[in-house]
Formats: sequence, C-alpha cells, structure tokens
Amino acid sequence: ALEGALDQKLTDSIHAMDVRWDPRADVVVPARVQVVGEATFRPARTSDMSVGGVALKMGNPPELGTACVVEIYLPVGGSARVVRADAKVVWVGGERGRDQTGLGLRFTELGDTDRARIGAAVREQLVLGEEGGGLLGSDTEQGGDVPPEFAVEGD
Repeated sequence: ALEGALDQKLTDSIHAMDVRWDPRADVVVPARVQVVGEATFRPARTSDMSVGGVALKMGNPPELGTACVVEIYLPVGGSARVVRADAKVVWVGGERGRDQTGLGLRFTELGDTDRARIGAAVREQLVLGEEGGGLLGSDTEQGGDVPPEFAVEGD
C-alpha cells in the first residue's frame, strides 16, 4: 500500500510540475487501448507522445490508475509499424463540447525496438514539423492506408 501511495504521489507531483524527461512532439496517429482483463480494444487517436508515454483522445476512456495495453499505428521513415506498450493511466480530462476525452498514459513496459520507433517519430515530427511536414501531414492523418482495427469513428 505504501509503494502505491508513493507512486501516486510521485505521479501527481510530476503531473503538477509538467516535468518531461524525454522530448515530446505533437504526433497525431491512430491508436487503440485495451484495459488489462478486457477482451476488446477501444479506438483512440494520439495527440502527442514521447518514449515515456502518450496523450490520447478517445471516447469512454479508462479510469485513472488503470493498467492497459496501447497499440499505436506509427508511420516513420516512409513505412508504418504498430508499436505496443504496457501502460498506466496517469491523467484523464475532457474538452468542453467534444465527444472525445483526453487521456495520458505512462509506458510501464516498452520494448527496445518500439522505444526506438517512438523516438524516431518524435524526432521526425520535431524536425519536420517546424517545416510544415512530418507525421501530421502523413497519409494516416489524411485517411490513408490505415488498418481497419485502427479506425476511429469520424475518420
């Protein structure tokens, strides 16, 4: 119980200070979230990410503290791959007048290959985004060849 309380206190403190250990960029791509113990994935869309975690927009988000699996359809360097991570919900917040709710996930387990892919996507967006390109202008944002399991309503 003490370890859980300390973890929550640390998470609350970091969130309050908005401390970032890793570079973060506005990477908007399809994703999906599966709550541990549930059989189905829920569709989502990333709004920004780093190798430490991801912010998502989704309907019916999991509750704060929930353990889940996130899969992100990530186009990098001209090809797309699905990255997968175990994660924990560290914040949930809505936007007025929107159907989607903001959600923050901290990665608790992320393989080296997927960490490298996310790092590459963030770097690409930070560099190319300043020039008006990058992932935000990719085919996935314009309804390109996204696998059906990553379809988000309204796309």
